[in-house]
Parts: sequence; C-alpha cells; structure tokens
Amino acid sequence: MYYVTMRDEFMSGWGQARDLINIMLVPCDTIEQAEQIENHANDRPEMQNVKICHDAPYYSPDTHLISEKPYHELGGVWIEDGGRL
Repeated sequence: MYYVTMRDEFMSGWGQARDLINIMLVPCDTIEQAEQIENHANDRPEMQNVKICHDAPYYSPDTHLISEKPYHELGGVWIEDGGRL
C-alpha cells in the first residue's frame, strides 16, 4: 500500500478545517497509482508538500483535518492520463 499526502491550502483554515491544516490523503494499491496522483497534485497550485509514503502517515487531530479518499474513488483530473504516464 502507498499513501499520497498533501496539504490543501485552499481548504485549510475554514469550514470543517477551521483553525486546522487540511491534509488530503490518497491510499493507493500500486506505486503507479501513487505516482499518478503525485503528478496531478504537483500540477495543482493549492496542493503543497506532496509526497508518497509507504506507511500510513500520522497527523495530530489537534492541528490537522484529514480528508481521505482512496484512489479507486477518485475521478476527473486526479486519474486522467493527460499524456503523462
């Protein structure tokens, strides 16, 4: 299992993430899926500190809101090839 983690600057600090840092976490079955998500996240200016982890990362609930969405539930720009793979 691979995990792509990134800080969502747009969603941080308001709504459910009021006074928190919003972390988007995408569990992936393969390194190819993880690299695909990493590539697309790096194309999005609101996504910062994008990285692939082999172990599930831990973020303190006192300072972070985790938005987890498995790879197989993503669509649109997250899984479109765009000629990159």
